[in-house]
Amino acid sequence: MPRRILVVSVSAGAGHLRAAQAVSEALAAAHPDATVKNVDCMEYCLGLFRYAYAGAYLRMADRAPWLWRYVYGKSARQRATDLTARVERWIERLSCRRLVRLAAEFAPDEILCVHPLPLHVFLGLKRRGRLSARVSVAITDFDLHPLWAGPGVDRYFASCDEIAWYLERIGADPKAIAVTGIPIVPVFAQPVPAAERARLRKEFLLADGRPTVLASAGGFGVGRVSRAIRTVMNAAHRAGGADVLVVAGRNEKLRAEIHGLPAPAGVRLCVFGFVTNMHELTAAADLVVTKPGGLTVSECLARGLPMILLDPIPGQEESNATYLLEHGAAWQARDLAMLDYKLGRLLAQPEQLTAMRKAAEKLARPRAAFEIAKILATG
Repeated sequence: MPRRILVVSVSAGAGHLRAAQAVSEALAAAHPDATVKNVDCMEYCLGLFRYAYAGAYLRMADRAPWLWRYVYGKSARQRATDLTARVERWIERLSCRRLVRLAAEFAPDEILCVHPLPLHVFLGLKRRGRLSARVSVAITDFDLHPLWAGPGVDRYFASCDEIAWYLERIGADPKAIAVTGIPIVPVFAQPVPAAERARLRKEFLLADGRPTVLASAGGFGVGRVSRAIRTVMNAAHRAGGADVLVVAGRNEKLRAEIHGLPAPAGVRLCVFGFVTNMHELTAAADLVVTKPGGLTVSECLARGLPMILLDPIPGQEESNATYLLEHGAAWQARDLAMLDYKLGRLLAQPEQLTAMRKAAEKLARPRAAFEIAKILATG
């Protein structure tokens, strides 16, 4: 019998939304008989709660990472039975009542959460006997905050073996854990033959024999974007030249500002706004400069792309960076001076880029969304 599947994300950063999109697309492609509903939990919460929950996180991560480090670390050390945690659960249930009504009306067989907030809303319903659906969670970083787990979770989709081990350590049933990787949109599961890569490089007017650096400008933090892109271009210039592709997102002012930067000799700068073809840009690139968000680095791994990581958010992104560094798929630049040095060094050492590409390919799990979709759709 076709299953009804509710996929719930939270718009606190784009990564959770992209993970939910990935699983929904995989379900549509591989299990079209399933009825799938993909919702953003924030659209079903009270406005004040939405502002405080998602808005506060984004502001802390961008403007006061030291404060987010404190909040993340302190909450990670708390027990689920603490008064603070009980009050938090009460606020979430009160503020997400529309989400509860939606679940009752949709009557899903499966609920997949790609963020801890809706997970605990539904676990609370299960404990009170108000929900019969199976509740699963897809962990979207190479890190495990305790809020990603809890009694009553029917299935964990772990990002890697290390996270699966940690889930067992905190009491999860090993039979309830599937190591799938972080779900990314299905198009990344398609291999890129040499002929297709050549076509894409020609389409983007990339020079033969010259490396291509891809940078996501929106990830460098307020006030640092222009300096970061200048640093990338200067390092490329010293290394003998490169094509630099920059994705500025929906910020047209930022796009115009970067577009106006003078490129040194041997460097071609190409600036994009909001894009829907990141799978093609990553296929054409040789190296990525980025923040280590879970979805972003998983997409890069799927393309076997070496990474230089800059400005990780304390907590989950620092853990992502550590995971990639330990496995040889990335280098980390703690500031722009180190970005200048390390990017120039990598561009001048193609053998090092080859080693990092092989390491990235070993870590890649491009079919994670399909693995999760299969379990959800077949029970």
